[in-house]
Amino acid sequence: MDFEKLFLMALVIFWVIWVGGGSLSESKASGFSELGHSFLKGRVDFETIPDNEVDVVYFKGKKYWPLGIVPAVMTVPVVLVGEGLDLDLHQGYVQFVLVMGLAWLSWYSGRLFGLGAKDATWMMLAFMTASVMLQVILLRRLSMKKLI
Repeated sequence: MDFEKLFLMALVIFWVIWVGGGSLSESKASGFSELGHSFLKGRVDFETIPDNEVDVVYFKGKKYWPLGIVPAVMTVPVVLVGEGLDLDLHQGYVQFVLVMGLAWLSWYSGRLFGLGAKDATWMMLAFMTASVMLQVILLRRLSMKKLI
């Protein structure tokens, strides 16, 4: 096994631990997964709202999400599995699954475009570590109150 392959394996392992540590340790940020629960019940408002969620709009006694719904829609399959297994999957678990899926998709895209396994892995690491989305997800545990 050559040095580049070992180095890539170490980087990928470090990246998975970094993402897992940032995502799985977060249990308070659950707005998107709570909205996913509401979607499964045919509602577009929050059925229950997380205590720390400040970004809601009140209208006629209901609480709505003023942000985009795409992340909440993406959580629906994971929330559905969690409900089926009678597990309370907080947003950290959901985002870990989504980020790992995005990593695989970026690696697979490289392979579809004719890159070798090593080059596709480099591309995946470059995309996933240079993307602003990943840092926002992992730094979500910072309270908005601390930022203001």
